[in-house]
Amino acid sequence: MPHRHPPSAPAGHAPDAHAPLLIGAPQAAAMCGRSLSSWWRDCAAGRVPRPVKLGGRVLWRVRELQLWVEGGCPRRGGWEALGGAAR
Repeated sequence: MPHRHPPSAPAGHAPDAHAPLLIGAPQAAAMCGRSLSSWWRDCAAGRVPRPVKLGGRVLWRVRELQLWVEGGCPRRGGWEALGGAAR
């Protein structure tokens, strides 16, 4: 019998209990196909989702980045107007 993922898992994304929920800029940039310097430039220009600041670190929600890419990578203002981080 083939292994099936629960219906809550998005297509192509297997749930992993050990996968991080928050990632730093190097991982976020790589996940979105950007260099680290381009990622920070995009962040400063409001072209990527707003990061979470936690204990002096700047992190991004993995699921939000996935949804943002699936949504066509809108600018931060447009993303937040669509409910971005609230999803």
